[in-house]
Amino acid sequence: MRKVINVLLAAAAVIVALNTINILRTPYQTEVARLSTVKKSVNATGIVVREERVLSQAGTGVLETNLSDGERVASGQYLGAVVSGAYDAVLANELEDINTRIESIKGTGGSGDIYAADSEHLDALLAERIRAVTSASAREDIKEAILLADQISVIMSRKSEGAAQSPAKKLLEELESRRAQITQSLGGTRQELYSPCAGVFESEVDGFENVATADSLSSLTPEGLEQMLGMDLSANAAGICKIVNNYEWYIAANIDEEMLTDVQVGSRVSLIFENAPSNRITAYITYISPASDGVCAVAVKSNRYVSGITSARQVSFEMLKATYSGIHVPASAVRVKDGETGVYILSDSREAFRTFREVYKCDEFYLVTEASNGTAESLAIYDEIILNPKEQQSGT
Repeated sequence: MRKVINVLLAAAAVIVALNTINILRTPYQTEVARLSTVKKSVNATGIVVREERVLSQAGTGVLETNLSDGERVASGQYLGAVVSGAYDAVLANELEDINTRIESIKGTGGSGDIYAADSEHLDALLAERIRAVTSASAREDIKEAILLADQISVIMSRKSEGAAQSPAKKLLEELESRRAQITQSLGGTRQELYSPCAGVFESEVDGFENVATADSLSSLTPEGLEQMLGMDLSANAAGICKIVNNYEWYIAANIDEEMLTDVQVGSRVSLIFENAPSNRITAYITYISPASDGVCAVAVKSNRYVSGITSARQVSFEMLKATYSGIHVPASAVRVKDGETGVYILSDSREAFRTFREVYKCDEFYLVTEASNGTAESLAIYDEIILNPKEQQSGT
């Protein structure tokens, strides 16, 4: 028995000795090859530049409109009316309700469905409106119920077309008469306003409409832009409302010259806004000014929709110049063998050279993909990269 124990102890001692020798012979430091992404971007605050048509009105007045800021309008569309004179809040609210009813009646009257010749179709529309007005009444939505009742009157008029005085026509005349009375009671005049072009309606005029223009961007300087960013022109803003071109817009911002080395006029970039960090907006650089104290004024243009871009004047954003993805390789592990750049990996406890295709490079690391030949000799994800291979040829 003692002899067997001695033999086992001797065998264990041999195994420990062999492992110790192996460790001493292969003191490798390794890193598992994993995917990584590098984002090259710059954060900035800029001024939004758009094509804006300001609608002015002689004298003073209040715009009565049912439109909301950011709502799209067509060329020639009715925007509302400018009422001048003493402002009575109660009468003004009644006037707004009457305008809504009048527009609803006129809109229903112009509907192709309403004017369909099929009597059965009109009956179906009538039944649908009756159900809707019942639902609105149950919800205690009085305004909606009144509008639906007006539409029912129009449909009934269409069914009884030919009468000398239809209920819808009579109702419309009554509403327009009451509107005229309110306007006169307000002690001023009422002038209807129509959109001169297609675009987006905005009720606020900030005074930058004739200062921050697309034409001004071609001569913008960092000093001029900095001054513009600090201006407040609201006190001098003149206008009732404006129509904004929602198809094309610009942002001008001052950016450090060193952050622009890899872009030029025409370069495609992505914009990321604070209110929508997951949404990347494609834009193109249209202008880069000469540098002043290491800073350039930069203008980018886009035709992509961004919520609030037609009303905002200053925005904070991230300009993403490029994104690189690939296998992360420490620069210290890179070697050149037989004219090819690559790394050594640990394969079956032995060094094996693997090539790659460079995607991105900096002082600390590379991002790479498989070599163009796509052979088994290319570096692959999860390979064990040797950081201190015995091969000591320097990297490039």
